[in-house]
Amino acid sequence: YTTLEPCAHTGRTPPCVDAIHEAGVERVVAAMRDPDPRTDGKGFRLLRAANITVTQGVLEPAARKLNEGFISRITKGRPFVVVKLATTLDGRVAVKGRRYLSSKPALKEVHRLRDRSDAVLVGIGTVLADDPALTVREVKGRDPLRVIVDTDARTPPTAKVVRAKDPQRTVIFVARDADARRVKRLVAKTGSTLPRCCAGSPSRASTPCSQRRDRRSPARSCRRVWPTGCSFSPLPSRAAVDRARSTDSTASST
Repeated sequence: YTTLEPCAHTGRTPPCVDAIHEAGVERVVAAMRDPDPRTDGKGFRLLRAANITVTQGVLEPAARKLNEGFISRITKGRPFVVVKLATTLDGRVAVKGRRYLSSKPALKEVHRLRDRSDAVLVGIGTVLADDPALTVREVKGRDPLRVIVDTDARTPPTAKVVRAKDPQRTVIFVARDADARRVKRLVAKTGSTLPRCCAGSPSRASTPCSQRRDRRSPARSCRRVWPTGCSFSPLPSRAAVDRARSTDSTASST
């Protein structure tokens, strides 16, 4: 029983269909077809050609939800993006004098979302205003990759997000024309990864840039990314966000 069609191509390992055949498996139940063009139905055809009974499409909607990050990487060339936003009743995302807008249960849900995400992305404004750690604390779980969109390399070397126990899992996207001295200082003092991209416009180190497949960046393998705070403001309106999660506060900004 599998949530995805057994692969028919060689990647890091040989094709799964070969292993299934060699193991003497007589029946395969798969929830959905693999959208990877290297397989995309070929796995089922090879299994049937080897006289292996194949049943496909069992609980497919649930499998598609489970595999949404993988599907996005294959079909769109980017991670599955979930935007989280906490707002006041009158639509504000921040209130002077308050660090959190939402309740304790909502805060726990935020940390559960972090645990389920491969990466959490914020803009430099959030780093400077809130100094977030972007770790999982309210629930038991794993810390996601921490991604910062920072056009001009203004992230302070003392920021919590770069003083983590694993600074190599903090990725700061800066513009190609960012101040070289600040970039060099950040790399030297934090050990974080600083890919350069997208020079030439006010939002040149934008979120779409940070979603690209950069083989030098730890972010290249992310399947589920979660922009938070105001980091999603440079996202284009078309197809850059897959889901939005909102935690409303009973507070007003006035």
